[in-house]
Amino acid sequence: MKIVYIIDQPNLYGSEKHVLSLIRHLSKTNEVSLVAFNNGILLDILKNENLSFSVIKIGWFPNTNLRHLSRLIKSSENTIFHGHQPKAIFWGSILSRFYKKKFISTIHSLPETNARSYSNIFVRLIVFLFHFMVKMLAELLSSKIIYLSKFTYGKSFFKEKSFVIPNWIERMPNCSLLRNTFDLDCIKLVSVGSITYNKGYDRVIAALGLLKFKNWQLTIVGDGTIEFIQDLKKMCIHYNIEKNVIILPYDSEIFDKLGQYDAFILFSRGETFGMVYIEAMSWGLPIFAWNIPVIEEIIPPCNFVIDDINDFGEEFKKFSNSFANQNKISTINREFVLNNFDRSVVLNKYQNLYNEILSIDSY
Repeated sequence: MKIVYIIDQPNLYGSEKHVLSLIRHLSKTNEVSLVAFNNGILLDILKNENLSFSVIKIGWFPNTNLRHLSRLIKSSENTIFHGHQPKAIFWGSILSRFYKKKFISTIHSLPETNARSYSNIFVRLIVFLFHFMVKMLAELLSSKIIYLSKFTYGKSFFKEKSFVIPNWIERMPNCSLLRNTFDLDCIKLVSVGSITYNKGYDRVIAALGLLKFKNWQLTIVGDGTIEFIQDLKKMCIHYNIEKNVIILPYDSEIFDKLGQYDAFILFSRGETFGMVYIEAMSWGLPIFAWNIPVIEEIIPPCNFVIDDINDFGEEFKKFSNSFANQNKISTINREFVLNNFDRSVVLNKYQNLYNEILSIDSY
């Protein structure tokens, strides 16, 4: 079986990690390659692992490089093209339909999620409408559509050809690496993700700033615009917690460091899946999250979910008052990840879908 994955930016956040895992595992039994529309750290990993990839620099508007992608799709026989990220599913679905090839779109983000990355209401409206049209067109032209959660599946325009296949945890951490102490003098919190308005880091800072006690330290790991990060630092100064908050650039090894912390916190305004929550739970970390629709699918109810910043203090008090309770949550979270996001089960779903789509006649 030949599979060509197409992505916009080969970084190493949620959707890129997802593609990397697919390539690593499915390349063992299939002919798999990647096309990226730009350069990035993911390509360095593929190169080191001798996995096939190419870079065709394409923007939202047609350019001469689009002809290279066009020729690739046209000349490929018995090949499944699988797009991830908006630009990839946009151009990939158009060209695949034109040349009567089989194309799968994975929807990693919803239009409203993209729009929430901007605070300006007019910019948000424009971004929403643009991504709404991109998503609708890609779904219309795709052979199959994959959503990562039941919540996002509900947003599908064409449910008859849509499926829910969740992301998975690449590996469960060794239990011997888990922390077995809880230092009340300094509770170590961690948050991982792109540092944007949509991820709700302003909410996190505001919630922590309202705490009466300062026996905590928050480490934020991720990349974002200089302007937004500066705004967060100003908020820390305003709440007099600048010494409690550390902001670090994205670290590709952060997964293996999660066990150093006591809890994970992220108050996203919207998620289509939320892989970072799953990764944190695999380490047994209790989760502080905002009450968005997908949360009930990916986080057990024993964790700490709020929909008002003023409620955070009470939830944090519950968390910090009992180490025994933290151990219970840790056990539940790890079991939840094992039972719902096991790699082998999810990979079988992909293999079955690919086999199914190859057996279907073209358009």
